[in-house]
Amino acid sequence: MPKKRIQPLPRASYDRSRPLTIGHNTMRGPFSTDAMLGSMWTMIGAAAAGYLLLLARSAWKQGEMRQFLRSLAIVAALCALLAGAVLTAMLLDSR
Repeated sequence: MPKKRIQPLPRASYDRSRPLTIGHNTMRGPFSTDAMLGSMWTMIGAAAAGYLLLLARSAWKQGEMRQFLRSLAIVAALCALLAGAVLTAMLLDSR
């Protein structure tokens, strides 16, 4: 009995000029995918900033603002280091 060859599925492509349709629903206007994605990242950023403000307030009340700022600087430096590594990898990959 010969083996059946599995055919790969065709690559999906999305035409951004047409609205995204899921079943009979069409996503347009303020509820489009891009708009929801943008507002999602805005909400995540606002929540992170609010959390940092609450932490800063707590550190201020406990007299530990210096430690909080030092920790915040360390986290920011680590994020910058990671971003630099990603940028370097992107630049080396594009050549």
